[in-house]
Amino acid sequence: MLDTFLTGTSNFQGFVAMDPCLWWGDGHATKIMEKLPAGSGVFDRALFLAFSGTDEAGRRNQQTWFDRLSDKDGAAANRLRFAHYAEESHISMNLKGFYEGLNFVFGPACGLAWGDGR
Repeated sequence: MLDTFLTGTSNFQGFVAMDPCLWWGDGHATKIMEKLPAGSGVFDRALFLAFSGTDEAGRRNQQTWFDRLSDKDGAAANRLRFAHYAEESHISMNLKGFYEGLNFVFGPACGLAWGDGR
């Protein structure tokens, strides 16, 4: 899901990424993110990025990655949201994360227009 958001290869307007492996593929997500130009069209969409509990160093790495993504386009910062569920595992975070992710993507906070609002 994160790869699809970062590459802009989808017509979806909103993405909910649950516990993505930022280390996968020798840092594939980081490599794509670093190549994104400021103001890229990918920032016209919403992303809710959630991580489960990890050690403090892991949480800082996740937050730093997200902050670097957000810095690519400050105007879209309201369409990007980071959540960390320290008390949850990779499995138990899904219910809370999907609920909050969908609420963010389809709610007024991210600023996307979704049909007639029903």
